[in-house]
Amino acid sequence: MSAPLTITVLPTPVADFSTIDTFGCAPYHVQFTDNSTSGGVGATITGRTWFFVMEAYRCYKPFHIFNLPGNYAVNLQVTNDKGCQGTTSLKTITGYITVTAGVLPNFSDSLLQVANHRQLRILITRQQGRESLLTVGIWRWGTAGNIFSPNHVYAAAGSYPVTMIASSSAGCIDSAINTTVINTGTVVSNFAAPDSVCISAPVVFQNTSSPNAE
Repeated sequence: MSAPLTITVLPTPVADFSTIDTFGCAPYHVQFTDNSTSGGVGATITGRTWFFVMEAYRCYKPFHIFNLPGNYAVNLQVTNDKGCQGTTSLKTITGYITVTAGVLPNFSDSLLQVANHRQLRILITRQQGRESLLTVGIWRWGTAGNIFSPNHVYAAAGSYPVTMIASSSAGCIDSAINTTVINTGTVVSNFAAPDSVCISAPVVFQNTSSPNAE
């Protein structure tokens, strides 16, 4: 009779991970945490590999930026000091991260035919993806409002910073700051033309209004 043979069954690690939130606006900054366990008493996690899109990380808490809208899978493979791997050592969640399109606020201004008035026109675009719609634009020039294309009166000539904050139905928010310039305190309408012309000759009129047309 042969002597008894003792076989030691080594533990297999169990991969697990988490993040604070799984939904955000592009570009979406996410930090992940490795919650894996070694699989048994006396074993320790000695290696880990994260896979996001086409990139791999080997740290405990990787930080990744998802630049484009979409649904993204997250994969984590772990090993322990016993060298064991199995089905539990790999965790994959398809569509774990959802990224929606962000907003890219922008605006322009034009001088109205009233002294010191500026008409501000909103020019908002979204990043790739159209599932989020613009819901509000907030303007700041000492006061705030939510008019899409507001008018504002400036009391004196000068350069004035204007901030516009835009948000979408998906909760994305961003801001843009431009400077509007008031060249003079008054608007003067005027033009110039020749004193005399010949019959059937074209007449050229010159706009001499101030400030100059933009």
